[in-house]
Amino acid sequence: MQKRIAFLIFLFTVCSSELKAQNLTLTINGTTEVETKTIDSLDYKKTHSDYASITQEVNILQKRLFRLGYIESKLTSKDKVNDSAIVFNFQLNIKYDTLHIYYNPKVISKKIINLITSKTFDDHFSIAFTEAERVLNFINTQITNEGYPFSKIKLSEIKTERQQNLNR
Repeated sequence: MQKRIAFLIFLFTVCSSELKAQNLTLTINGTTEVETKTIDSLDYKKTHSDYASITQEVNILQKRLFRLGYIESKLTSKDKVNDSAIVFNFQLNIKYDTLHIYYNPKVISKKIINLITSKTFDDHFSIAFTEAERVLNFINTQITNEGYPFSKIKLSEIKTERQQNLNR
């Protein structure tokens, strides 16, 4: 009898805690079917325990979109469908594929640039947008190895050129 009571108390405790926990469902859509497929391909987490987790997931997704070249993407709306479902809508806009980086040959040697890409010119080089972070880290490491340990690299004066190229 005591085992049965202990079992019922255990069962009630486990079941009641499960009933209190409500999972929230996150859906993220684009403005078109193609944009929605692009967003879905990033395999974001759809089930969350609280709103803070959803906000964090949306922020992570937006950073991933930026790294892929959707730098003009923006959140257009957030809708609470019901108590457990939230829908975010994004407009991706143009995807930039190429980044043209203009540089000072007195600061960054052509030797370093040639290690990165074969698309080099007198005052700039071209890379895939998705490689930007890796390339900038590589250049910074090379400059540090050449004796400038406190160097920093940043992109500034960013402009768009045509539809899918980005200039710095």
